[in-house]
Amino acid sequence: MSYNVKGISPTLLKVAFELRYRHGYTFLDRCGRTINEIQEYYPDWVVGQAGPQSGGLLNVQSGAKFNFSNAKLDLGIDQSPRGDAINEGKLTVFSKEAEELTAIVIDQLGLSEFSRIGCRAWYLFAAESMEGAYEFLRSLEIYPVSKKLIDALSGEELGASHAAIISGKDRMFRVGLDAAERAIEVDLGDAVANIPIHSLPSKDRRDALVRQERLRAQGKRNPLYAAVIDVDAYREEPPPKLEAREFIESSLATVEELLQRLGKPE
Repeated sequence: MSYNVKGISPTLLKVAFELRYRHGYTFLDRCGRTINEIQEYYPDWVVGQAGPQSGGLLNVQSGAKFNFSNAKLDLGIDQSPRGDAINEGKLTVFSKEAEELTAIVIDQLGLSEFSRIGCRAWYLFAAESMEGAYEFLRSLEIYPVSKKLIDALSGEELGASHAAIISGKDRMFRVGLDAAERAIEVDLGDAVANIPIHSLPSKDRRDALVRQERLRAQGKRNPLYAAVIDVDAYREEPPPKLEAREFIESSLATVEELLQRLGKPE
């Protein structure tokens, strides 16, 4: 991503593709056969979890996760724990995988009626604090909070989240804005939990803050605080002839254009 929004370059945290369908109960008979066919043609996919309710696979090369059931299929990819970005190359592979797996599931389950197709992307904009993340969102001038609401509570605005649904030319968009605090791993003996630092007992915060500073050194790819713009592009009642790859690529291109336009002054 060679652009920035209000001086901050976005980090693509996660992308997900989903297809919902009707009359998919042949899944109960053909789950195993569908997984076998996927692995025969695309051996990088290994079985994660498979059972009566759903079949799950993981791609050992791309890191993508795929699930399918009698009602829907979904494919997702996350930014790696090391903070490696989801770049254009990974997105190309992702959309190709969606096309391949969707075709196999449609064929094996004999699907012809679809209720929803969607592509969702989460973008992070690094901030020094939660207040900084909310300030970034306010600077986009998308959602002014009503003064009437603030005055009714005799208070002041510290932060706000917002969601809007917009009808586009050939698909809908749900745009969500919020701020997030990165969780930190806390060793609990036999278990590890991800807990926000402010939730820790005061005696444990110093050590957590030291670890937090180490995370800060990793740079903006893994921000401790961030503004989040979450866009879900979807089409209800899509046509029987689906093109998963085209839908993903055109949706992400529209979202990228949206982000760039948000960064430009009126």
